[in-house]
Amino acid sequence: MKRHRIVIISLAMVLMGSIVLSFSTGPPDAHTGAPGEANCTACHTSFPVNSGNGSLTITTPATYISGETITVAVQLADPGQSRWGFEVTALNASNQPAGNLVVTELTRTQKTTAMSGRQYIKHTLTGTNQIGPNPESQWTFQWTATGLASGPITFYAAGNAANNNGFSSGDFIYTTSRTVTEVIPDADNDGVPDASDNCPQVHNPGQEDLDNDNIGDVCDDDIDGDGLANADEADIGSNPMLADSDGDGVSDFAEVHEGGGTVANPADTDGDQVPDVLDDDDDGDGILTIEEDTNGNGDPTDDDIDSDLVANYLDIDSDGDQVPDMTDNCPFAANPGQEDSDQDGIGDACDNSGCCLTRVGDANQSGEDEPSIGDVTVMIDAKFISGTCTGILPCLEEADINQSGGSNPVCEDISIGDITILIDYLFITGPALGLPNCL
Repeated sequence: MKRHRIVIISLAMVLMGSIVLSFSTGPPDAHTGAPGEANCTACHTSFPVNSGNGSLTITTPATYISGETITVAVQLADPGQSRWGFEVTALNASNQPAGNLVVTELTRTQKTTAMSGRQYIKHTLTGTNQIGPNPESQWTFQWTATGLASGPITFYAAGNAANNNGFSSGDFIYTTSRTVTEVIPDADNDGVPDASDNCPQVHNPGQEDLDNDNIGDVCDDDIDGDGLANADEADIGSNPMLADSDGDGVSDFAEVHEGGGTVANPADTDGDQVPDVLDDDDDGDGILTIEEDTNGNGDPTDDDIDSDLVANYLDIDSDGDQVPDMTDNCPFAANPGQEDSDQDGIGDACDNSGCCLTRVGDANQSGEDEPSIGDVTVMIDAKFISGTCTGILPCLEEADINQSGGSNPVCEDISIGDITILIDYLFITGPALGLPNCL
């Protein structure tokens, strides 16, 4: 019986020695003393945690920024011990694994990842040796602020100051933690983080961005986004805060460069010593540039009544009838004879007054008593296909069903509302709807 007892004790000592040897090559995961974890006193039971005369410290920078990599050092010292081990993990404020731990001492440390996702840096067998003449050891590694790394990050560590007796007895276990604070860079101190600041080097708490190009006005060399630098606009005299300084519907950039103009020599189409960019009548024909927008879309650059590849606002004879716009009684409808039956100064070719004889609706001037699908068709063509009333709607009074333009409507008065009323009259309500009489 005595011999059996000796054998059992011997086996137990061998088993304990093998466990200690296995831990000397690296402790099991989740023994850092972090929330939800044990520490090394689970196996090294001789003394309560942190009861020895030694110390365990974690050294890091006080702060970090997103994406940054910092160096972390763990130092374990105890005057009566001679072998050393440790384990550390990094958690965010929600105790979730944060960032990425990186091994830098390839022979002295190793990295493991638990099923929980928590990462651990711990000693290797070589890493249990003493460093230097004093009874202490130190390990270093890196941590990168990625993934869930935001806000305060806490490093939790447990250290084993062992007596090197080959067993788990007589060892002192220490735990500690170190918290680093996230710093959100704000170089210009305007309260807007650099990562989202549209002008990170210049104070602009309001984040004003006139042209919505994600470059704040205070550091945007083209504030209005018209293609002309602020400094150039100052030299020219145009407004760097307005893409269309003279409000004529043509951008400053386009007007400066018309006809080969340059920033140094801006275009002046009519030669009146006022550059087009500041001139509300670029061609000097007596008709404001914005009024030469005959299709009514707000952009005079795409209107060319006579198809001579010169936009109306730059063409002194917009309709190509050999009569200059300055004297043409119908500048946007060719009428070389300048006929004006009622002598009202408006040429017959574009005089809509008096063309409506009874009631509205005969938009194509067919002479029929009742409106037809043909009238709807020409109205749709004028507004949504050709984009102009000229040559398509011979009598705007007849097409202005809701009479929004009064007794002398213009093309802009013809709208989807007029088309809708006419469709209602023809296909839904019928004649009971009634159509207004001419004004």
